[in-house]
Amino acid sequence: MSKYICPECGSELVFTTSREDELLCENCGYNVELDYYGMSEDEIADMYPGPEEFEEYEPDEEYNGEYYDPDFDE
Repeated sequence: MSKYICPECGSELVFTTSREDELLCENCGYNVELDYYGMSEDEIADMYPGPEEFEEYEPDEEYNGEYYDPDFDE
């Protein structure tokens, strides 16, 4: 069986009772999804678009102010 070690305090991580894919350190409270275990915060952040990537989208009153892609073909 694999052991998952907390990068914050070195204790063993355990699976949370609420989610089967989330690891928790009962010593310091650190938690991480299993898919992201071993990745730095920067590596995780790079997987998702930031606010600057949405600047090209403009709100439209027809869509109740929600952002949309004006180049999207319906």
